[in-house]
Amino acid sequence: MKTESHKFRTDELILWQKQYGRNNLPWQNSHDPYCRWLAEIMLQQTQVKTVIPYFEKFMQLFPTVKDLADAEEDEVMAAWSGLGYYSRARNLHACAKIVIAKFDGRFPLTLNELMELPGIGKSTAGAILSAVTNKPAPMLDGNVKRVFSRFFAVNEEYGTVSFEKLLWRLAEKNLPESDGRAFSQGLMDLGAMVCSQKDPLCTMCPVSEECLAFKNNQVLQYPVKKKGKEKPTRIIYWKVFIKDNCVWLEKRNGKGVWKGLWSFPESETKPSDAFVEKTIYHEFSHYKLQARLAMMEPEEKNETGEGGWFSVSDLKSIGLPTPVKKVIFEELFL
Repeated sequence: MKTESHKFRTDELILWQKQYGRNNLPWQNSHDPYCRWLAEIMLQQTQVKTVIPYFEKFMQLFPTVKDLADAEEDEVMAAWSGLGYYSRARNLHACAKIVIAKFDGRFPLTLNELMELPGIGKSTAGAILSAVTNKPAPMLDGNVKRVFSRFFAVNEEYGTVSFEKLLWRLAEKNLPESDGRAFSQGLMDLGAMVCSQKDPLCTMCPVSEECLAFKNNQVLQYPVKKKGKEKPTRIIYWKVFIKDNCVWLEKRNGKGVWKGLWSFPESETKPSDAFVEKTIYHEFSHYKLQARLAMMEPEEKNETGEGGWFSVSDLKSIGLPTPVKKVIFEELFL
């Protein structure tokens, strides 16, 4: 098969990364496993420019893995609030506790041991290992998948099992002999800076001469898109109680994307005698949310369960989902 027999230009990529890649990001000042682990978790499905201020805030609040492990859940969720994909924050906290309890505060530096920790999959483990040790290790974030899909002209549909298996085989077969740090970073830089999804800068690419998609003038045809389905829409009502410039919020427990965060009490049906002020739209990876603001009289609130009245200053110490934060600060004007 042409795809699997084709060889990636590892030397050219490493030289390009050292000269033109991103080499001054905040987490690149250190090869400390805690620092690089924190950055890699934040970078999952999130752009670098968005991650930088959150990373810097976390390093100030929790400068060591022990500081993070000892923190209260609300402290961690408050610091993460707005970054999205909140299971990452919960796994981050759980992982820190395990590193302290099981590994005496030192991150393990083998792929298998890293992958046993919460929130660390195969790609994240490889990225951490290469960043810390400089040893070549396979990794496949979204940018790398796009680079490999084009370079090797991968005809499997993006996101399918066969696509993932093929990409991992290519990633493992095309590692350099050394300079793992520059190689992994170079793949990510190439995808972010040159091999972009819509407007790739192929004339600036250090490996374009051997890129099968570029040779065949088919760059924009890769990765092969999987036929998408229309996302379902979920309609809910958020009960909004305001009293003495405070808002009532309840902590989400159990399952759900906002587990551990604070939000408005929720109902599938319109509360009786409620005035629906506005509808808030928010999109998740698997569905669209329409949250209708049901303005309630404060005396109707039965103050039970894990909830409480929060002033503006109180809100700084708890984790809030982005749409809830926008409602409070842009719609309610507390």
